[in-house]
Amino acid sequence: GGGGWGLGRGGGNGVGGNLGLFCLGWSLVSPVWKSGIEPFWLGGIFALYVLGTHVTKDLGDIDGDRAAGYQTLPVVWGGNRSARFVAPFFFLPFLGWPLGAWLEVIQLDLERAFWLAGGLMVVGLPGVWGLRSPRSRSAWRWMYLQLLVAHLGPCWIYLWS
Repeated sequence: GGGGWGLGRGGGNGVGGNLGLFCLGWSLVSPVWKSGIEPFWLGGIFALYVLGTHVTKDLGDIDGDRAAGYQTLPVVWGGNRSARFVAPFFFLPFLGWPLGAWLEVIQLDLERAFWLAGGLMVVGLPGVWGLRSPRSRSAWRWMYLQLLVAHLGPCWIYLWS
């Protein structure tokens, strides 16, 4: 715990740093000087995902965060309301792939981008199911698994396109 959504002590959660790292990583797949916005689009999808789903980690430690004086989203809003807020982030950011392919700002095939987004939404279902019990740690375990699969999917599409 300790600082979900930048409400805690210690200066926030580093969302900007995460966006920077994601963009830097994806610039290796699609160099900035060659494609312009593509690494930022791809990095933005992951940053949006992490921005929303990282709160699942705080759901398991509401009492500890409260005792330490951290004002995380689950401490401020409560476990159930925070879980309802987090659930769409297991799905919605991945619509950025077909949208980006349709807008031609990323070099993914539109049909493959839809399959990738749909597949990741299915992978996210157990994470959302884990939110039924907000203090359970199963949601954040699925969040990390989904994030790993989400990175491998576009890499596979770029390699095989």
